[in-house]
Amino acid sequence: MTGNRGSLTVESVDPTKLDSTLVADVHDLLKVAIGGRDVETLESFKHSLVRTDKLVPLLLVAKKGNVLVGAMFGNYLTKLNAGMVIYAGVRSANRGNGFYGEMRHKLIKEFHAQSHAHAKKGVDFVISELADTSLLMEKYLHEWGAFVVDCEYLQPAVQGLHENVLNLVIQPVSIGRIEIELNMENILSEIYREVYRVDRLDRDDQFQSMIQSLTLSEVSG
Repeated sequence: MTGNRGSLTVESVDPTKLDSTLVADVHDLLKVAIGGRDVETLESFKHSLVRTDKLVPLLLVAKKGNVLVGAMFGNYLTKLNAGMVIYAGVRSANRGNGFYGEMRHKLIKEFHAQSHAHAKKGVDFVISELADTSLLMEKYLHEWGAFVVDCEYLQPAVQGLHENVLNLVIQPVSIGRIEIELNMENILSEIYREVYRVDRLDRDDQFQSMIQSLTLSEVSG
């Protein structure tokens, strides 16, 4: 699938058919665009591109001519019937032209395609992780109808990543916010288990701390 914006193109790439050079190029671009401490190691990224029965990796690349200028990577989570945006990066010279929104729109279409293949319907919701300082927060909340999950969300220190306090942001698509919130412990479990490949969640202090904060926010609310 390919889209055009002038001389810029966005196309989906089958992760199973990626050559090692493109994988390394995408990884390098993401490190430059996002920051090296916020991107997993190259070896872990290669692992993240492997499809399982619970997770379908999806990759979009943006090019200007033959030059790679952006990429967006996400997962379709089969158990949740949900998509999750993992990484998105555009080179600084190509920012500010709506390119992120175009890539995200196409990624959500890919989520829907996977949902129809697995669940015979559209995706229920889309998950993202955003820092407090993200310039995209207003767009997510006010243009795309997303909400911030009321918990102390932590990106775990795995896969070469540093522990990071982030906002877990969810955009309802086919189901409403209340139904999503009632399933939040399961959603957090799937993110940690399938995306971050964390074993034995019952013994993981970060995960248990998140669940406790979620429970407390529900009680206090």
